Amino acid sequence: MSSVVGAKKDNTLEPIRVNILLEAADLTGSVREQDYGDPSQNLRCAAELKLVFRKHCGKRPISSGEQEAIDRCFEKLARVATGPIVKRDNYIDLAGYAAIAGEIAENIILNSK
Repeated sequence: MSSVVGAKKDNTLEPIRVNILLEAADLTGSVREQDYGDPSQNLRCAAELKLVFRKHCGKRPISSGEQEAIDRCFEKLARVATGPIVKRDNYIDLAGYAAIAGEIAENIILNSK
């Protein structure tokens, strides 16, 4: 696998990592922020949602996989809460991650019998 992509102005090859960083900068500085709002506000909201959830957990153990899927739900909910526009993909992703969390939880129950 090659670790270079594209030519720079001086005709030397640009490393893939540079291309990835440039694409990420372009996305996070323009379209994504317009669609999802200020990332720091979104991340603060997601962190607060996760803290409240963890504060109230304890009746049953939650596996790391289930917890990760639940955390992804909170990230999508934070985008819904803080985003400037309605983005259908937030709701689709939220439903998907919730289904994954449920599947993991049920599989643990089924496999423990």
